[in-house]
Amino acid sequence: MIDRASILREIGYNLEDRGTYWQTSAIFRDGDNKTALRIYKDSGVWSDFVEGNKPLPFEILLKKTLNTNDVSKYLNGSASFTTNNKKEFLKEEKTFPNSSLQKLLPDYSFYTKRGISVDVLKEYKSGLASSGKFYQRVVFPIHREDGRIHGFSGRLGYEAPEDDARPKWLHYGKSADWFYPFFSLEGVADQIIKDDSIFVIESIGDSLAMTQEGMRNHMVAFTNVLNTRQVSRLATLNTNIILAFNNDEGQNRGFDGALSSCLKLMDQVDLEKIWFYPPPAEDFGEIIKNGGNLTEYKENLNLNSDFHKDCIKRLIDYAPNAKIPKVLRAKVPKLKEEWNFLYQ
Repeated sequence: MIDRASILREIGYNLEDRGTYWQTSAIFRDGDNKTALRIYKDSGVWSDFVEGNKPLPFEILLKKTLNTNDVSKYLNGSASFTTNNKKEFLKEEKTFPNSSLQKLLPDYSFYTKRGISVDVLKEYKSGLASSGKFYQRVVFPIHREDGRIHGFSGRLGYEAPEDDARPKWLHYGKSADWFYPFFSLEGVADQIIKDDSIFVIESIGDSLAMTQEGMRNHMVAFTNVLNTRQVSRLATLNTNIILAFNNDEGQNRGFDGALSSCLKLMDQVDLEKIWFYPPPAEDFGEIIKNGGNLTEYKENLNLNSDFHKDCIKRLIDYAPNAKIPKVLRAKVPKLKEEWNFLYQ
């Protein structure tokens, strides 16, 4: 477990506690403005309000401050000041060594038949399990901030017949705490900053498709509605959040999930930064599987007021027919009120 407060104080930061985050000066540029940096406690994501307010990973703050690319001892807990008492040890999340991936077979045929390249699948460190609870599944490791594996997600490595009772996806670990592929794939944070946006999608299949199409700025929810932990993580990024759950028109679960997620996000994120833009087909993986690409989808996305007005209006118009919890339905009038304030 990373003791961020001890790490920051050890390398010279004076932290002002602000509840969910700290404020401090930017000592890496000899700054004396005590509110220049905001560092969130739960994720370590930080923003420099003097230099443009872009969210960055905790690792980058360490590298800038220490003027070195090797900060592994701080992230893996080997620095001398990291807490390690018995109480802390008992709470430590179960992790798995990277060597456990050696048991996976380099069989990529299931996804290559669906249009995903071997290079992308290797980048995800995926492989086929030949035994155990993930038997016959394509397995993906889930990394946390310090680089350790703290979970696995496995997709059936074959198209299951109707009488196959095995679930399509199986997760091992606390999936509600996963922030994927932010810590598992290179370039995610960089593209979030570059594009000033992050897509929220349902599955790793969608993630593979987006990465293949050069869209690394995304987060997998592993369901069709955001949980409280995910909402908090997204809020700390201070970027545009694009809800892009599956477009299953028959059951409308993607619309239900997007409306629920929007209503949850509104408590921590300005409505102007929340967008609704589902895939043109059922999901992004299906588009690639059928020989398509995401070029038109990307070209049609415009982060401007007209596009925002229309995309949120779609959710408002859908709300009367939505299958959402009563506690969230009670927030729909607030959504309408804020939309009217922005556009009427």
